[in-house]
Amino acid sequence: MFSIVAFYKTYSIVQTLSGQLSWSHYLEFIRIRIKEERDFYESQTLSNMWSVRQLQEQIRNKLYGWAKKKGKLIITIPMPAKPVMPEDVFKDIYDFDFLKLEEDHTETDLENALISNTEKLLMEFGSDFSISGRQRKIMIDGQIHKVDLEFYHRGVPCIVLVDLKIGMFKSEYVGQMNKYLNWYKEHKRYSWEKDPIGIIICRNKGIEEVHYALGGISNHIFISEYRVKLPSETEIKDAFGKSI
Repeated sequence: MFSIVAFYKTYSIVQTLSGQLSWSHYLEFIRIRIKEERDFYESQTLSNMWSVRQLQEQIRNKLYGWAKKKGKLIITIPMPAKPVMPEDVFKDIYDFDFLKLEEDHTETDLENALISNTEKLLMEFGSDFSISGRQRKIMIDGQIHKVDLEFYHRGVPCIVLVDLKIGMFKSEYVGQMNKYLNWYKEHKRYSWEKDPIGIIICRNKGIEEVHYALGGISNHIFISEYRVKLPSETEIKDAFGKSI
């Protein structure tokens, strides 16, 4: 709720926001107090199609200060010279507000809505992601298993498997994902690719449950949460009143 209040204090309700930028981008912008600096990073993010991670890196490196000193308004950031690390690929929380789903949606509802909004989904995940397929079938011991979503990340490079869960994270999800990753490693990975990585996106997760469930495989499986609704106008107004 604090972030929502800060957002509406920074951007007026009548202000037009870019559909090419995700809520996670704007969460970074509202932390910048100087409007000129904030506008600079917004324009650079749009011009260079930065992911949230890339934006965070440029802010940490004080790109605005350097550009102001050099008098450079438009800067093109070169492509990374080395592969991206898997831990730099995913977010802790994904904003799926653009799906307009009801709170009591099913996993099928979530998956269908994500596929129907591919462009916005890829904006939320990052510019190096592409979608390879959905409900991918794999056979193990004569039984068919299905992977919800299959992505590819150019920067790592590797296959990324996504498992969607609408409830609380459970430790057994990790065993299932690990099985899929091992199958993909043996049957789908090219020799020049990194090992596949998986992300389990659920509604909620417990810190300790995730810690003990991942154990020594935390560099191959990641757990994130998702949100489908931002606070209502009434909730925002109430939060404004409490913050005064």
